[in-house]
Amino acid sequence: MKKSSNIKAIRVNEENGQERSAVAFDLKEVDLSAVIRMGLQDFISEVGMLAVRQVMEAEVETLAGERYSRLPGKIAHRWGSQDGIVYVNGQKVPTTRPRIMRKAKAGRKQEIELQSYKEFSKPDAMNEAIMAKMLAGVSTRDYEGTIDHVLDGHGISRSAVSRRTVKTAGKRLEEFYARRFEDHEFVAIMIDGIGVADIDNIVALGIDVWGKKTVLGIRQGATENTKVCTELLEDLIERGLSPEGDYLLVLDGAKDLSKAVKKLFGNHALIQRCQVHKRRNVADKLPKEHQTRIDKRLSAAYGMNTEADARKALEAVFDELVALNEPAAGSLAEGMEETLTAHKLGLTGYLKRTLSCTNCIESMFSMSRRYKRNVKKWNGSAHIERTVVVSLLEAERRFHRVQGYRELKELQAKIKKLRATTCNTKAA
Repeated sequence: MKKSSNIKAIRVNEENGQERSAVAFDLKEVDLSAVIRMGLQDFISEVGMLAVRQVMEAEVETLAGERYSRLPGKIAHRWGSQDGIVYVNGQKVPTTRPRIMRKAKAGRKQEIELQSYKEFSKPDAMNEAIMAKMLAGVSTRDYEGTIDHVLDGHGISRSAVSRRTVKTAGKRLEEFYARRFEDHEFVAIMIDGIGVADIDNIVALGIDVWGKKTVLGIRQGATENTKVCTELLEDLIERGLSPEGDYLLVLDGAKDLSKAVKKLFGNHALIQRCQVHKRRNVADKLPKEHQTRIDKRLSAAYGMNTEADARKALEAVFDELVALNEPAAGSLAEGMEETLTAHKLGLTGYLKRTLSCTNCIESMFSMSRRYKRNVKKWNGSAHIERTVVVSLLEAERRFHRVQGYRELKELQAKIKKLRATTCNTKAA
């Protein structure tokens, strides 16, 4: 049974200023006992729906005059009403919308669309509310239990929530791939991958000269192979990222990423291999009794301030690994020079910790992992792509500037100088 309250008057203000609300009513004319019986939440919902109806009626009076009025020259008149819906608190609520007509050509009638109803019936607010809850970790199965039900509200079933989530995610996906980068001054570009089901998602993250982080792009593949990485970088270049730019390219431990970068950005691109991935790859090839000790030595080596000291410490670890475990020694030697690029640039402190590994991307991936844990069944690669992109964009919204961002302008000059030095050395 539909509950009601004895609210006798709601007045819509003509001026919607900061000091006055759009809707006001006199509490003296409200039956407080009825409010107590129906509950505060239902009372608020009833007030809101009454305000919606009053706003629509006010627009009708503006266009067609008061009911039964005989205004001279009036071209619009009332034409009954029709069932409709508005969106309140993340759910559909049925209502009745008034209709008005005006004369058109050849004696025909044409309906005038009420702008108030058009705004109230837009599902965008509901879709955004659903998406916000999904990103907060609520599954489609649990969505209904997370909202305060509006009187006669509906459209919150698992299937309805899923459809709206897909629609909103699709819209965000289009906006994401339409991004352009001509006006961005990036200093560092990080590339890493996250696995979902049987698909690797290779993600690029840019850090500009002001320390702001931006998700650049994503490509899917069975593995982090050169072809997938090349397609990702080609897409970024097509969207305005200059291949001639002076960037520090921070990559995870995969050799294929390095090959793709050199293919598109040239052999003189400055590549920083992730030191955390390098330590992890070495440890994976060692017996458990040696993993902690060797990892501490590698960490101490990478923590040294100068390139000479770091290289000397790494060579000492390599010599020990040759006698201890040749596969581990080979893993350390592969790309070891590229793990020291941050040292060559003279980075120290916060900026060195930030740009010597891909932890910026890994922290972003943590939101994707939290979001995808509620998915029980993946419906193809498109479903995975939507999920990853939406969660990455949500993580981007929460980003802070990188620590040590004030030194990025100086770093930009160092990168340019080191690239030029490397190029001249190779040419000689």
